[in-house]
Amino acid sequence: MVSKEKTEFNVSEVLVDQNVKKRGGEKVAYHLQSENESRQVTYNELLVMINKTGCILRHLGVTFENRVMILDNDTIEAVACILGSIKIGAIPFMANTMINTNDYEYILNDSRANTVIVGQAYLEKIEPIRNKLKNLKNLVVIGKPGRDAISYHELMSN
Repeated sequence: MVSKEKTEFNVSEVLVDQNVKKRGGEKVAYHLQSENESRQVTYNELLVMINKTGCILRHLGVTFENRVMILDNDTIEAVACILGSIKIGAIPFMANTMINTNDYEYILNDSRANTVIVGQAYLEKIEPIRNKLKNLKNLVVIGKPGRDAISYHELMSN
């Protein structure tokens, strides 16, 4: 017999929150090693980033089942945006960084995404189509924001 109770499963809580509760949060959750940067983030730090990102998205008006497109490289900020979106019940999706501006226009309009979180390196692919995006309410930039965009790092520090 199948239970009629509603079961909530939140992958963000399973991957990070429960890990912190069971094992402590001092283990490294993310390690970045590149030519320009070496960085480690613990589960505790990641949990704080995820929760702050979720709060930021809620403050920006993102609600349950809203789509959030994330366009960035494999960064800890992108991870926090994905899991922060999931945590508040939004539906995040990563966009391919190698497609053209017209494809982003189609994807954003078709998905009805109201929020785009974009790495500074890819902002030039979104800005030209911004006025053609039917549902866009928030353009958040990881890095230096362009005109009429919101700085992810400023929001995280407030």
